[in-house]
Amino acid sequence: MAQTHQLDVARFFWALATALRLEGQTKKFLLHADRALALGASGAMKERHPAEYSRWLDETAVARKDHFRYAEAIAAARECLELRSSMPNVDPIFVHQAHNNYGEVLRVCGDRQAAVRHLAEFRRFVRATLGPEDNEYGWALSNKSQLALEDGHLDAARELAVQALAVKQSALGADHDQNTYVLNKLGKIATATADFREADRYLARSLDIRTENYGGAHPLTQVARNVWVESLMARHDFRGASEGDLASRRLGRG
Repeated sequence: MAQTHQLDVARFFWALATALRLEGQTKKFLLHADRALALGASGAMKERHPAEYSRWLDETAVARKDHFRYAEAIAAARECLELRSSMPNVDPIFVHQAHNNYGEVLRVCGDRQAAVRHLAEFRRFVRATLGPEDNEYGWALSNKSQLALEDGHLDAARELAVQALAVKQSALGADHDQNTYVLNKLGKIATATADFREADRYLARSLDIRTENYGGAHPLTQVARNVWVESLMARHDFRGASEGDLASRRLGRG
């Protein structure tokens, strides 16, 4: 009975955390997510509901990474992968999604060699099992593009990102929020190659999608706006983060 009560409380805190994450309040998300994970662990959730608990670990690992809690992010992502790998009769894609997340966490947190290994395993599996037109393969291409970008291979990074965007647009539709992550990457690559008109085109599209999906004041929309502002600053063409400046560039007048 005590464990059942702990699980109920853990799910209550996770529901609060999820609502906060959807609002873009990631610091508050982490506060409640950490509490949910602790309660879930003490309530034997890993043993009784491993798939659900692994999803909590997966999302928490990403948020910890984004808030520079690197050691804790790696620990959560590793635990997620180990838990899914130990589950009987588990769908292999569920395990390989954990490989992908663990690889991304490792990449950001500094263990590049291990990151490359996990990301390559995810990419190999998805292509062989789901096919090159599946949305998951779009993620795999986007992650490979990021590795190429970090290595300074801009042409390869752009080619991979273009392929990733085409796959994701085909699988999800042109206005899906997931496309914005690849559009932002393409904008950064175009900025790095001094193709500023192309950068504006990609970053304007990203900002438009976020604005349409979340509204102008949402934190995720602000992230897209900040990426564009960073592009302007990188080209020594920063005239302020005004809506008028970005709006003029949407119309090709910048």
